[in-house]
Amino acid sequence: MKLTKFIKSTGKRALHKMGWELQRITEKDTGKFKEPPPIIDDPLKALLLRQTGTRVAFNCPIEFCRNELGFGYGSNEWHPFVATLKQYEQNNNLQYNDSILKHYYESWQPTNAAEAFAGFEQAPKKFLQLPPYCALLVPWKSKTPESLSANMARWRKSDYREHGRSDLQWEKDGLNLFGPVSDELGKFEFTRLKKIYDRLKTEGYDRHHGDIGVMIVRKGKYYRFLNANGGIHRCAAMAALGFRKFPAQFKASYFIADTKDATRWPHVLSGLWSEKSALAYVEYLFSFDSRSWVRDMDFPNLNLRSPKNGSV
Repeated sequence: MKLTKFIKSTGKRALHKMGWELQRITEKDTGKFKEPPPIIDDPLKALLLRQTGTRVAFNCPIEFCRNELGFGYGSNEWHPFVATLKQYEQNNNLQYNDSILKHYYESWQPTNAAEAFAGFEQAPKKFLQLPPYCALLVPWKSKTPESLSANMARWRKSDYREHGRSDLQWEKDGLNLFGPVSDELGKFEFTRLKKIYDRLKTEGYDRHHGDIGVMIVRKGKYYRFLNANGGIHRCAAMAALGFRKFPAQFKASYFIADTKDATRWPHVLSGLWSEKSALAYVEYLFSFDSRSWVRDMDFPNLNLRSPKNGSV
């Protein structure tokens, strides 16, 4: 029996014992569903179920969620999107030109991929010769700078078109993770954040629009969730509103980036990252103090207070 067939067969039997039925999922099943899948609390069980074909979501703790550049969404973290929405909460007439988001884009403008990690000093030396967006070539990924650029162009074009802004192009307008960005993109991101915040505040989270995509990074018995597949605006809005969890899903291709497998990670094997720098990056995702970093950046109107209590 082939390995893939064996895995599917044993996985199906295991799920049957757990009381789950196997339902086939294709890669295009990543958009809106008529009925959202059930939510469970165990992310590892959710990953197993997803990989064996069962639609399922899980409650992802916001406190343990990060993006790939180290910014967290929790009450003890600072994130430019969350900080901007807290500022908006205090002033509903807030305009982009007076926002934390605009100052962030104007103040944080890395010139290469190594600089794009806020507060991380152990990025690969090769990153010094790569453009800032290549910071997304994290150790467990396998894309090249060229394939990453092509993938981002497709993704951004689709995302902007979906939101009625086909005129925006990331190559000329910038990337929403850091500056510089065009004034048009900055205003677009600001307006988008406010709209999502207002909708979640009045209507709650509508899962018919899809759950937030995450992956797991594990270090021994500890883990973090990377918000690396869409939903960054929803995640920020929920954090600003004081929610403690959000409904999340894994893509069929997702796995656990476990430090015990670091020598096998694609970009460690390719030599882009050394094992030492890759493990240092994981430590960064666990320990980066974004509040201290932003204080050192001397951003005005930081709004570092904790969000209101809340739950999904």
